[in-house]
Amino acid sequence: MTVWWRPRSSKPQKVGKTGLGGFDSHLLPPFCPLSVSFASLPPSGVCTVCIGLYPVTPKNYADFNSRWGVYASEVLAHAGLPFKSLNANDPAGELPLVSILLLPTNLRLNDTERRLIMQFVEQGGTLIALGGTSGLEEVFACRDGGKVEEGWIGPSPQPRQGAGGASAPGTAAPIMEILRRGQALHAFGGRRLAVLSAQARELAVWLAPESWNEERGWDGAVAEGAAVVINDYGRGRAVLVAADVMQSIVRLQQGRPVHVDAPPAAAAELNDGILKVDDGIVLDFARDREIIGGVPIFARPMADEWRELVIRAILWGAQEAGLDIPLLWYWPDFVPAVGQISHDSDGNNPEMAQALLNLMQSLGIPSTWCIQYPGGYAPEFYQRLHQLGSEVALHFDARSGSIGTNWLEADLRRQWEWLREMSNLPVISNKNHYLRWEGLTEFFLWLERLGIKSDQTKGPTKIGVGGYPFGGSHPWFPLEEQTLRFIDVLEVPHQTWELVSRWPIAVGQVMVDKALENGGVAHFLFHPVVVGRSAAVANALSGIVAYGRERGMPWWTNAAIQDWERRRREVRLCGEHPPLSAGGGPLVWKVEAGRELKRAAILFFTGKTARSRQSGAIGASGEWVQAFGFPARLLVTDLVPGEVKQLS
Repeated sequence: MTVWWRPRSSKPQKVGKTGLGGFDSHLLPPFCPLSVSFASLPPSGVCTVCIGLYPVTPKNYADFNSRWGVYASEVLAHAGLPFKSLNANDPAGELPLVSILLLPTNLRLNDTERRLIMQFVEQGGTLIALGGTSGLEEVFACRDGGKVEEGWIGPSPQPRQGAGGASAPGTAAPIMEILRRGQALHAFGGRRLAVLSAQARELAVWLAPESWNEERGWDGAVAEGAAVVINDYGRGRAVLVAADVMQSIVRLQQGRPVHVDAPPAAAAELNDGILKVDDGIVLDFARDREIIGGVPIFARPMADEWRELVIRAILWGAQEAGLDIPLLWYWPDFVPAVGQISHDSDGNNPEMAQALLNLMQSLGIPSTWCIQYPGGYAPEFYQRLHQLGSEVALHFDARSGSIGTNWLEADLRRQWEWLREMSNLPVISNKNHYLRWEGLTEFFLWLERLGIKSDQTKGPTKIGVGGYPFGGSHPWFPLEEQTLRFIDVLEVPHQTWELVSRWPIAVGQVMVDKALENGGVAHFLFHPVVVGRSAAVANALSGIVAYGRERGMPWWTNAAIQDWERRRREVRLCGEHPPLSAGGGPLVWKVEAGRELKRAAILFFTGKTARSRQSGAIGASGEWVQAFGFPARLLVTDLVPGEVKQLS
């Protein structure tokens, strides 16, 4: 069948970088068909997925920090990109199946692997390497200049100019956009580079930490070696991000182990005698915070931006090679972001709970109610929440110290079973009372063993650590750092507690804006007891909901967020070349869902060469949108299990 897609608006709309503006939309077809056909699953054949992820095993660690490269599979899966983890026994042997190769960390490659990868690039492939050269100095035209334990990268003050044509420096602008947002990106691990050829383009540099100044920030900072370089090699191209991107993402998101309270010298009064998540923050209180509404906060979602730097490098490589590549967008209907309101029931006051529920009904949005043990509300109240589409979640109390409220897995189980019995509802998500935390990932293992699917504890307890103390707005799965196993609990971090009473409304607006820019979740916490006592806080809640809505952001529960994320992870994007017996031809993309996914948004990024085709290009019709700095065709469609959609 043929489905016709009409643009949402005749005028360009700007919704951050994921919106519909930002490029010459008037030059693109405003009304055109997108063909969608249905087919049975093809017989076992070769699936070309464009992106090959090089395996990371103890055998090819360049050093101990190479182990963090395993997190690349989580980054690519959440990005919605089609990728293949190459065979650990013979990774180089599978290079013919991919067009873009990602080295997720600095690796120790043998001579055969290096030779085959060099041939892959020389013959037209795209190589993207993170964390170091992996011994491929010739391909990148760079020399390893030594280890960086921790540092910041910013745009090169004088980017090197390469030859013109397809590889001119301007074509790397979408990559560079991440590094032009006012602050330097904080990295944990990496290598300092020395550029060896005038052809190589130095896009970013390491900045001397001591050259940061409270008054001028990073302006005029001293460069300490190249950090991001692009180079042509043969008919192909290579991108090297020398920061250890995967280690940086994990460190930002998971923090450091919490065994003692924050030191007295730490900013934001974290030293309060209570072990909590923000005692483990790894960000810098001077260099990584901004003043918003008179309050210092972590205003930049750095883990999100590290993730996006990888996505942009991949899309740039595909464009340069003339490749069409699909991507499953984060949210249905191509909405730019989603919002979440959660409530912690501290005190379990039924009158204030009812007043807050009345307010939420007037706003017309569902929310997540985190219920604290013991006491809770009447069973009828939980049923009413459920009927209205809201969620009943646990508010694990390991602070009070009374019977059953200690930092013990047995007490977590006791409280979870209590709430399930009281509410007669499934309880699949949690947020800890006062964000109590001990250790590193042990609590995630407790949740996993109970079958709790999502956690919301990562966030701030003090005004000075509001915003993104754990690096971002996107949901993520944690990594058990001893075994390198992914833990089956989706973390959905929050950014603030009550606006107005704790953080100014300007902070909430910035959090919405940043979520829209980065495609994440704007998550705000409002306690019934605080809303019930303050008309100003109630107005702030109404105001932030309206602010998000006006910008196209729907409001979801935590249960809905985790369910959507898990469903989209089961979507399979597979590219196949028609057999020679049928005349061959360009790659044909097929999409299959493991579970139903309604209004899924699939973007087709069209390579420069492919864009000039008159017919046969993937995504050759449909609405043009802008995402990650590139124009793409958009298809919004329902995906049904067992049904393969062929896109042409």
